[in-house]
Amino acid sequence: AIARRHLADSRTPGSKAYGAAAAVKARFRELDTNRNGMLELDELLCLLNSGGEKFTRKQAAALLRAMDKDSSGAVSFAEFVEFIFSDPTPSNESASMRKRVIGDNDAGALQRCL
Repeated sequence: AIARRHLADSRTPGSKAYGAAAAVKARFRELDTNRNGMLELDELLCLLNSGGEKFTRKQAAALLRAMDKDSSGAVSFAEFVEFIFSDPTPSNESASMRKRVIGDNDAGALQRCL
């Protein structure tokens, strides 16, 4: 529900969410170094480590698996946005990694590097 609300708000030019969505999309494109429209493990690791924290390849792989809803081995822009704006599920095995990446009050590693 939250992800849908952010998506709807992001389509209104001039809205705060519109600017945030544009920034996230621009950063996603910048990180997609092979220009295939997906973030692969090395690209995700680069994103995570650009925020000041150091994530291991194993941690990035676990996060990629949690974000990759269609099991393609990479993260599409839609999966990326869904991960960022969705409510965390306490029973989800990636909840602690998500908290580290997103953080409290949007202060996690991902926000620092977007």
